[in-house]
Amino acid sequence: MPHPSGVRRIHYRFQYDNHYVYGDFNQDGLKDAAVIVTENEGGSGEFRSLAFLINDGATLVHRQSTGLGDRAIIKSLKEDHGKVIIDLLVHGPHDSMAGPTQRVKRVYEYLTPSQASSQSDEQLD
Repeated sequence: MPHPSGVRRIHYRFQYDNHYVYGDFNQDGLKDAAVIVTENEGGSGEFRSLAFLINDGATLVHRQSTGLGDRAIIKSLKEDHGKVIIDLLVHGPHDSMAGPTQRVKRVYEYLTPSQASSQSDEQLD
């Protein structure tokens, strides 16, 4: 429903979810970070992303993000030899949008900015 004044209000929320790991993701010898963030544009979706923050020698700079899915539930986030390992629940083929139940382990690797980050999945029981 439009606002009585005729002004269309836009709601957008971008939130840090307190899930992070440190590692040397671009293999330059500096400590980088990978964080989970959530975006919402006013609807019922809660879109999670993995964001790579790369150390430029002075500060951490956002260089790359990859989507994790709508309402994905993060169980754990780890770093192993420059890769990010996420244990999470995602929507299976018969799940309602309110409750993802398919547990997977995803491994993400930061690649140069001209490439997309790579991902591999492993189904967990």
